[in-house]
Amino acid sequence: MHNYQRVVNVIATEAPRINIMVLELAAMSLQKHDTISVSLTTYPINQMVDVDVWDHSTGSPELKEQKSIRFNDPDAETEIDRLINKVRGLYGEQAS
Repeated sequence: MHNYQRVVNVIATEAPRINIMVLELAAMSLQKHDTISVSLTTYPINQMVDVDVWDHSTGSPELKEQKSIRFNDPDAETEIDRLINKVRGLYGEQAS
């Protein structure tokens, strides 16, 4: 199964905003960037996602963020939004 298909399966949640946010993280994981990479692992059965954000600017990857988020957690939206903003900020740092 391709990553895109797994993302489509995992976002079959009843929270439409979370669906959109997970798709945004998936899009970030496919975006080519010189120093930042985002790894997204989905678990459709458990309705959760693991997100790893790596910084390769030092010559060796440095884990900037590692997060497991269950979609039924009360803070799921906040946590996903925080990760999206962090990655946007890291992407923007290189552009500066």
